[in-house]
Amino acid sequence: MKNPGQLWGEVCNRCHIAPSPADYNDTDWETISLHMRVRANLTEEEITKIESFLKSAN
Repeated sequence: MKNPGQLWGEVCNRCHIAPSPADYNDTDWETISLHMRVRANLTEEEITKIESFLKSAN
């Protein structure tokens, strides 16, 4: 399985240029993750990994 950073890059770049993890704080990433889970049709596991990656890298 892909690591969270790879998953983030592949999933987010499908539709737009993925923002830098530093562009948003943890609270913002939580809100964005909820929105993007629905829009990108992601599983709970996928979005949890991506959100954890973004929070650890911001």
